[in-house]
Amino acid sequence: MLDQNIYLYIILFSISMIVSFYLNGLINKIYLNRGLIDQITLRSSHNSKVTRTGGIALFLVITALSLSISNLTSIFIDVNFWIALSLIILLGALDDIFSLTYRQKFIFQVFIGFILTQSGFFIDSFFGVFGFYEIPRMAAILTSIIVYVIIVNSMNLIDGIDGLSTLLFIYPVSVISLFIWGLDLKLFILIPIIVGSMCAFLWFNLRRRRKVFLGDAGSLLVGTLLSFFVFWLLRSDHLIATDSFINRGYFATLLLIYPLTDTLRAFTLRILNKKSPFSADRIHLHHRLLNKGYTHIYASLLILMLSVTILIINLLWFSILGLFLAPIATVFLMVVFYYYFF
Repeated sequence: MLDQNIYLYIILFSISMIVSFYLNGLINKIYLNRGLIDQITLRSSHNSKVTRTGGIALFLVITALSLSISNLTSIFIDVNFWIALSLIILLGALDDIFSLTYRQKFIFQVFIGFILTQSGFFIDSFFGVFGFYEIPRMAAILTSIIVYVIIVNSMNLIDGIDGLSTLLFIYPVSVISLFIWGLDLKLFILIPIIVGSMCAFLWFNLRRRRKVFLGDAGSLLVGTLLSFFVFWLLRSDHLIATDSFINRGYFATLLLIYPLTDTLRAFTLRILNKKSPFSADRIHLHHRLLNKGYTHIYASLLILMLSVTILIINLLWFSILGLFLAPIATVFLMVVFYYYFF
């Protein structure tokens, strides 16, 4: 049975890559022919015609393949999950076209976050962080919505160089999928579909000709998917292997260390400079790497490598330092990384 499942996952991964490759190319061609391209500004990292269509292709692949195989095998089908994905891709598309205000997007995101919590997964425990464990349902839903808004906007804000948001999505989802594989095979079937489609998009995102960006629709969709898997991870009734040697809430934070840290840093600097925390600029950490001469792919790979390194080091020293000292040591480690690499 296990061997059969592995073959199924490989087939789904391959099909999603092929379909995603085709759709990304097709939608990109349609947009180019109609002149629907990303405008080049002083903040742009490109100087050629680029479309912001990656999110549309990703959404179509995930929904089409999931619905196609739902009659052939057991797969996670929850109406609230799919409504949330549909609404966030609509929000992103509207933002790409009309440039919505952050207040308008925030209201939409809170609503979508609430719908996502109705899919059956939400954060119902702090696992000892701040001294709290299981929390009441209403507090759990509110906490989950707040976490959702933070993750979605963090993933949206780091989508500034080629490959970064894709790699920093595939990495935590792949780690979380190792736990899902042993506990929820219906949900796990979504993983090869999602990761396969993202890998095909990455090829278009990194190429020079006919380049494709995720766009706001894509980065918001990626943030929503990542939030959903984080919700799954932080459900108290899901027992995972790492619980025996690292706090789960802290573990989830480590998986998102770069998006959270970079967003917090950017917001702090903007507020100190008396600007809106959502104002557009080039003060993100990945922009510092570009300014030092790194290419997009090398900067993205370096950030991924540092993120994985921080996680591995914490897995090694958490049992010694504990929940109080480990974060302090991690902050010190990140300061060292900042001055050495950035």
